[in-house]
Amino acid sequence: MKTYPQTVNLLTTEPHVVELFGQEYQQFLNTCRPLMRIPQVGSQEMFSLLEDFEDQSATCLVISDGLPLVTMPGEVLGRILERNSLKDSEQILSHWRKRTASFERNLKQHSHIHIVALPDVEQVKAAKGVVELPESGGILFYTVEEYVDHLKHLLSLLKKYENYQLCISPRSMSASVHTAVKDQIGVLVFKKDPPVRLFAMNHPDMTNAFYCYAEDFLNRLPPQSKNKEQVIETIQLMIRQLENH
Repeated sequence: MKTYPQTVNLLTTEPHVVELFGQEYQQFLNTCRPLMRIPQVGSQEMFSLLEDFEDQSATCLVISDGLPLVTMPGEVLGRILERNSLKDSEQILSHWRKRTASFERNLKQHSHIHIVALPDVEQVKAAKGVVELPESGGILFYTVEEYVDHLKHLLSLLKKYENYQLCISPRSMSASVHTAVKDQIGVLVFKKDPPVRLFAMNHPDMTNAFYCYAEDFLNRLPPQSKNKEQVIETIQLMIRQLENH
């Protein structure tokens, strides 16, 4: 004989009571969120998700192998897009402008920590330095001059904003994954190798788990990798090595 869990059924036609039940249900519904959104690469939904994430005011941790797109000078991005004849160049430039403006505005109030693994100098000299632009749907590379210009702009941001921290990991992270998390806001995970995919999450438990992971990764870095003055010296040395190629 099939058994059923015990339940309480309540039937009422009292308008005030029905309204209260409706409010209670709506409160519950507001706490229910999809675990993940996976927009089509290059779609307006994807660009909107990235821009909305950057616009949110909160402490941010990013783990990736490449130099951050939001620290790239506009003229460098323009040259890269033109050289590769990307059909979505104007949309990508507009997207970059919005994200960069939000990034620098948020730096005035919140910490923003980028954890990167710099490529070998010889790799950059061979024009194999990968551009951190999975939004393009493919893999793009810097010229030596473009990489140097990006590093110089990165230095200016480090010196200008106290809240901006660049950490150089002594070991390469997964070259195919870019992870960004904002405290109590959400998570973006880019799978950068083809087929490119963006996974966006804002469930509180998922966000907290990724934030704890990023904090643990940061805490495990050696002290010199997190010291701003030493990081600046490392970047300056790399610039000199590349300019003498």
